[in-house]
Amino acid sequence: RLKRVRQYWNAFKFGYQKLRRRRFDLVIFPRWDADYYYGAMSAYFSGACWRVGYSKNSTPKKKAFNPHIDKLFTHIIDDSTAKHEVEHNLDIIRYLGGVAQEEHLELWLGPDDETFAEQLLNSYKVNRGDLLIALGPAARAGRRRWPLANFVELGCWFQKQYQAHLVVVGGKGEENIGRELEQRTGGYVINTVGKTTLRQTCAVLERCNLFIGNDTGPMHLAAAANVPVVEISCHPKSGYPAHTNSPIRFRPWRVRHAVLQPEKATKPCTQACTASYPHCILSVTVEQAKKVSMTLLSAMEKSTHIQNKTF
Repeated sequence: RLKRVRQYWNAFKFGYQKLRRRRFDLVIFPRWDADYYYGAMSAYFSGACWRVGYSKNSTPKKKAFNPHIDKLFTHIIDDSTAKHEVEHNLDIIRYLGGVAQEEHLELWLGPDDETFAEQLLNSYKVNRGDLLIALGPAARAGRRRWPLANFVELGCWFQKQYQAHLVVVGGKGEENIGRELEQRTGGYVINTVGKTTLRQTCAVLERCNLFIGNDTGPMHLAAAANVPVVEISCHPKSGYPAHTNSPIRFRPWRVRHAVLQPEKATKPCTQACTASYPHCILSVTVEQAKKVSMTLLSAMEKSTHIQNKTF
């Protein structure tokens, strides 16, 4: 309860002390699901004449956690349809009368980032035209982590089957996962976990042919880099579509991809995986990952062949 009071106070301070002095006319609060950090309160205390946000009726969880949130907005979007979060954001633009001319994700990289990626790959003797596979084995929540042994087996298969180079990506605090994967593959990987900036990671991903990983930030960075993605999800196909782990809301956006997820939850889970460790995700097999990877690589090869033939 004390934590909630502190969050209320921080939301008030940010809205009243930081935003109000700027005298904004319009504040958009795009969060569709439950507002756990009371950002809508900051919007209200900003004093903006127009405050746009999604209704409490969007999800049952939001209605229970934020029963009075609608009173903080001047304009309410009432939409309870579970769809990709990008679509929810685009719907706000449309609600305001705007038109989205481009819906793809974007990256903004500088020359230094591009140079970093080139030098890194050159140092590992990765040449243009070589097959480069990115692995994203980490995840903050334990239930979203596919076993590291599976990534090791899959990586070794790529090396043997395709003579592929492997690069492992991840953030600070996940270095032990990168090191273990590196050791268990005999050291034949480019381990960038915790060693690169966000933009450097993106520059490396841009040079990859395929990304395979858990439902995490690097997966979305790969999608933004227009790299085909194999997402390994802990959320069962039969689960609640509006859940925060649902690929319906957070799958790779506007890129060729495949989502591997459990057919149904593993007991005692029902509508979603609720474990704090790898649980429902264990039903996703390495053979499934191999199969969809081959399909995506084959489609990419055909597409490249057609482009080369055409142009």
